[in-house]
Amino acid sequence: MDKIPTRTTQILATLPEDLDLEKTAEIADKISDAATISSVNAPMLCDTPHEDVFNKLQQQINRLSAQIDRLYTERSSSAHNSYKSQRRSRSNSRGRNDAYCRYHRKFGQAARKCTKPCSFKQRSDSTILHHARKRETPFPTAHEDGVCCWGRECQPSILLTLRAANGSQIQTFGQVSMTLDIGPRRTFQWLFTVAEVKFTILGADFLAHYKLIVDMSKRSLLDQTTNLMNYGVTSTLTSTKLCVALPADNPLKGVLDKFPSLVRPFTYTVTVKHHTVHKIQTFGSPVFPKPRRLSPEKYKQARAEFQHMFLKRHNRKIIFLGIFGSGAVLGYKYFQAKITEIQEKEAEASIAFARKQHHFDCNQRTCNRTALSMLPNLRGAILRIIDTESLTQQLKSSSKNKLQIWEELKLLSFTRTICSVYVCSMLVLLLRVQLNIVGAYIYKEKFSTKMNGMSSHFSNATQNIQGRYLAMLEHLLDQGLKDLVEHVQVAVVKVIGKISLKEKLSSAKVLSIIHQIRMAVECDPDAGATGRSCQKLCTFILPPEEKPDIDVSNNSYEDKLLDKMISETRDVLDSDDFHTVFCSCLDLGFRHLMDRLAENFTSTQTFRPDRANLSEPEVAMAKFIPIINKLIFRLCSEPPNPFFQELLLMEPMKDLAANVYEAFSQETEPSPQMQTGFFLSNLFSKSSSCQGIS
Repeated sequence: MDKIPTRTTQILATLPEDLDLEKTAEIADKISDAATISSVNAPMLCDTPHEDVFNKLQQQINRLSAQIDRLYTERSSSAHNSYKSQRRSRSNSRGRNDAYCRYHRKFGQAARKCTKPCSFKQRSDSTILHHARKRETPFPTAHEDGVCCWGRECQPSILLTLRAANGSQIQTFGQVSMTLDIGPRRTFQWLFTVAEVKFTILGADFLAHYKLIVDMSKRSLLDQTTNLMNYGVTSTLTSTKLCVALPADNPLKGVLDKFPSLVRPFTYTVTVKHHTVHKIQTFGSPVFPKPRRLSPEKYKQARAEFQHMFLKRHNRKIIFLGIFGSGAVLGYKYFQAKITEIQEKEAEASIAFARKQHHFDCNQRTCNRTALSMLPNLRGAILRIIDTESLTQQLKSSSKNKLQIWEELKLLSFTRTICSVYVCSMLVLLLRVQLNIVGAYIYKEKFSTKMNGMSSHFSNATQNIQGRYLAMLEHLLDQGLKDLVEHVQVAVVKVIGKISLKEKLSSAKVLSIIHQIRMAVECDPDAGATGRSCQKLCTFILPPEEKPDIDVSNNSYEDKLLDKMISETRDVLDSDDFHTVFCSCLDLGFRHLMDRLAENFTSTQTFRPDRANLSEPEVAMAKFIPIINKLIFRLCSEPPNPFFQELLLMEPMKDLAANVYEAFSQETEPSPQMQTGFFLSNLFSKSSSCQGIS
């Protein structure tokens, strides 16, 4: 009894206890014979003897095996013939199948369409097989006529009868074990029932056993084991429903009704592993309900108590955080205020610097225009004091004392040309100093007093004061020029007084003469035999302090301010910076003079093809006098004047102007003596170096 299957044992348990052993064994044999039927459908018992049923099943199996062998043979031969037919010509392939349409010529039995005329005859007793990839056994599909799913030669099975939903009977032909390969990378082996249906049906027990899920939305079959999905094609045929119908005269129907689990589809279920021992089902509110609000009185009390506990526990922390936070806020505000103050100061300084720079540039342009406008007056003053034209007229009209007149003309010509270089440099420097002092006073009056909210009693330079201050230029063009001419004439007489009118002069000789005259004019007895100093020349620019040209005897405000401005100008002229710039201007002027003289030496040179000119060109003193006498009209000519423009655009001149302007535009009063060194020259030299002469 231990070897009897479980289902057979369950059925035998329902038999009467007084039944003998032979009848019980006979019933067990019948149950075991019927056990080969699929568990999907309920069996329908029959009174046919066991031996007859076995013989019929054996014959059916033999026929099915023979049919499968024949189909394999036909498929292999058709594949071999199709390979050969590809190598044949098109005319040979058409010779045998001329009566077939192109669908049957190409697909044969598998053709789904046919065009007339066509003499192809479909086999009615054959079965169409569909081989899936990696499939071990052929899987049967429906025939085109819709009659059989496995083959017409199969014998009907009398052990199982199926009925459709409309009550019609569906013939079965036994069972077959098949291995399917429907895609999810594994094979499925199952015992299928062969029935007379149009399509293949996979039952729920097959899907449940292999954990296959039908996804209707995606039209696919999902394998839970491999997590792969196999997509299908929607069928155009209407679906059918199969049901199991038991005959009314079945003697076991009453027993099976009492035990419905016996005929229920058997599925393999996986037991859930857990450690639950008891299960208690509860009803009502959950164990942890949501918190409910307290009443207003209790809420206030609880809040006050919580605050008291919190403050008592964290009292020091709160005090420390409060002090630290207050300090951080105050520090941040102080830091922000300092940054704002610094930014405002930087902005004010930038604005003041830009304003001062603009005012300084305008002042330099005014100085350049004023200096250029003074050229006609300067030339006229030199020609009036040193009159060589009258001597020239005497040479043309009278024949007496011509040698004496030539000697006098020689001295005056050199004196006038050299004096023009000195006085041009003095005029430019004096104008530059005076106008920058006046401009600094004007800037301090307009802008500095407005920013500081105070005004200085000695900083308001009126138009009257400015006019009286600039009138000191008249001394340079009158008495100062006369004193300069006398001083230069003494040096000229000393150097060229003994040079004969017939003596030949070369450019090197002329350069040596002018250099000797400069040394005699600029030589300072206190500095040694070869010492150069502009201290003596600066005394010709302004009137001496003992005899000023401007009366400042009154004690009025204007007189005091004018006297202060004159004293500051004298301090500037006595400074070493001014002397350095003055010497640079003189060097530039005499270089320009020598360049003009060299042009005359080059133009007078004549080429003699009969002999080589190995020596420098030379000019007699008598011929050189008219050349140097006319240079004043080039040195002091009206604009454009290259010499004067070079003087105005000199870098040392601009540095001196920036130094003077910056020193006198400060809020504090400048010291009596200017500091040596151009400590502020770079501040304005870059911006003012590009300014032109308008």
